[in-house]
Amino acid sequence: MVSMLAGDSEREVRYVAIPVLGRLGGEAAVVRLLEIVEDSGGQWDAEEKALACRALARVGGERAVPALANLLKKIRERGDE
Repeated sequence: MVSMLAGDSEREVRYVAIPVLGRLGGEAAVVRLLEIVEDSGGQWDAEEKALACRALARVGGERAVPALANLLKKIRERGDE
């Protein structure tokens, strides 16, 4: 179900589904949110990544810190502050 929620081909569905993962919690949700945040292949747009960051911060605990810190570092290196 988690993969289906955040993996829909319709962007509008993903915009709603990603925050839902943050409310559902659980290991599968954390794994999927980490995949979105850590994506470097361009599968997820900036808004989706931002939503995933918020959701991951809510449910990811200590496991989320490295992924979120790495994304922040990349943003600062690009100058997108």
